[in-house]
Amino acid sequence: MEPIWKDQTVSLYCPLTRDNGEQHDTLTLTMIDNGQHIALVDEYQPSQKDDKPKENHEFYSALVALSAGLSDKEMDRLVSVDFNTLKEQVDYMFGEDSRYWFDKLVWGGLSGKKYKEAEQAFDQLNQLPLLVPVDTVVHGKVDKLPLTLPTVGVLGKWHQITDEDDSQQFILQHVSGLDKQELESLSVPDAASLSKRISDFLSKTGTSYSARKTLKS
Repeated sequence: MEPIWKDQTVSLYCPLTRDNGEQHDTLTLTMIDNGQHIALVDEYQPSQKDDKPKENHEFYSALVALSAGLSDKEMDRLVSVDFNTLKEQVDYMFGEDSRYWFDKLVWGGLSGKKYKEAEQAFDQLNQLPLLVPVDTVVHGKVDKLPLTLPTVGVLGKWHQITDEDDSQQFILQHVSGLDKQELESLSVPDAASLSKRISDFLSKTGTSYSARKTLKS
């Protein structure tokens, strides 16, 4: 089961001397999981009341280092223009949901009816295609995540949860069937698409899905 995701190669303006003495004129940015991304956001992102550029710089330094596999010393040797390029690329990688990347990596060569069919297959209510397969206790390793529409009873329990983090975990786990650790193991774009799918389940009407038919996995 191969991932749809393809790591991104970035050309450097100035070759970077690695810790082993080799000089590299490209770096490969790899996908990180949602748990890693959340941890970096919690540690480095400034609050709305205290928006400090220094903290923003530290966040991107940590994000680029993690994705590119760079040591602290290698990050220190990276020139500013290459750092700016890498910042732009990680924003791109981790700022878009998986639907965007499926369009770019899978559907891009399709046209007309085939493109429409690919979109419709991605948008099926009962499953979420994944950029990166994930290991689950219930379903084993999957590249399509089964989804469950929340019922009124489930929504009632959800609305009774006052803690924001607990509330989010409850609805994510119910719809996806994943536990906290499995949710954290999702790639960042897959996690973004899952959140968007849940938001749609909670806000859209049945008529907005009336033209769509649920496909079996």
